[in-house]
Amino acid sequence: MNDLFVIPLRCCLENIQRKSMRINVKLILSLLFVFTFLSSCSTEKKDKNTSDLLLFLLSQDRVEVENYDRDVQIITHTMVSSPYVSYDTNYSDEDLNYYKDLVTAEIARYPRGYFIKARAEKIIFTRNLQIETIGFAGALSRPEENIIFLDVLDGLKALAMAYPGAYGESRLSNIIHHELTHSVDATMGYWWDPKWESLNPPSFQYGSYQYGSSPRFSTNPNVLFTKFWNPIDGFVSEYATSSYAEDRADVGGAIQGRHFSYLNEICAVDSIVAAKVRLTIDEMNRFWLYPGAENTAWKRRFSEIQCN
Repeated sequence: MNDLFVIPLRCCLENIQRKSMRINVKLILSLLFVFTFLSSCSTEKKDKNTSDLLLFLLSQDRVEVENYDRDVQIITHTMVSSPYVSYDTNYSDEDLNYYKDLVTAEIARYPRGYFIKARAEKIIFTRNLQIETIGFAGALSRPEENIIFLDVLDGLKALAMAYPGAYGESRLSNIIHHELTHSVDATMGYWWDPKWESLNPPSFQYGSYQYGSSPRFSTNPNVLFTKFWNPIDGFVSEYATSSYAEDRADVGGAIQGRHFSYLNEICAVDSIVAAKVRLTIDEMNRFWLYPGAENTAWKRRFSEIQCN
């Protein structure tokens, strides 16, 4: 049995091959308008050229947004072939619906088209998600296939009721935002950022941290409730220390997920994390420049983050 739930998402965007051409054409035409404006001698002509330029740019934004104006697909009970990935769909309806309803609510936080531009058009729910050479994975971003895989644990709803700190909605909410950050980074080509890495402590190397080695593990009460407990300076979580990509994704998950209050606590004592958060918010705003996002929960979250 195949169920395909189409969510009226708050998102809309992109075919990556056409993006470069569209941006280049837009840039060239915009520069031509600017040149015309600067070379105009009369005030009247300048005013008209300015008006024409603004109207042109607004129309281009509208055309671009329309390319992303479609729903995110929530796919369940369906096997989708993907290289080096295997899974089954033998989850219970109770566990599936618990997770699916949560993800639906989190998607609705974003401007319509955001997931489409990020090449995350399909959210596929799996059981026993396995990645070749790695093993079990709780989730996986595959922007080259416009997919995010999310794994449904056996007995997930019961676990969430019994152990909300580890399996509850607040903690689970971070996962979709984490994977979406991976997708955005891949779409925008953020494979490596010297500015980001320059923020890290000079002696730090990704992958060098030993899990459970931080003295804060036994002194920070937040360890019981969230992954965002700042094990060492500069990092929101232990997982963030593993690689540049996971560092960025965990910051993104902390910003938009339901544990953002823990992020605010970290920013109050860790200037490196605060700088990473500000950089990430700037990048999120550059990723989605279009009008209409002001009233979304995604945009409002930036004013709730206290990492100045």
